[in-house]
Amino acid sequence: MSLKTVAFWVGLFSLCMGLLTYDSEVSTAPIPIISGIVVMLLSVFGLIPDFTRCSSCNKKILKKTAQCPHCGAKQPPQDE
Repeated sequence: MSLKTVAFWVGLFSLCMGLLTYDSEVSTAPIPIISGIVVMLLSVFGLIPDFTRCSSCNKKILKKTAQCPHCGAKQPPQDE
């Protein structure tokens, strides 16, 4: 499961729980609703980065990186 899918479901859960437990007398009640909407929009528009593993040191790095920041190895091109 990709990080974007997890973020979408977490945002949806936050939105649902915020709507179910909403109390108009509490000033911080809209925060779960707003944060759920923001996280869902970030995941839908693809603004959450994907991770991959380095081919030499096997540490997690961003998918678009050309060179590993840990060991300095050049990464092969990634298919999207």
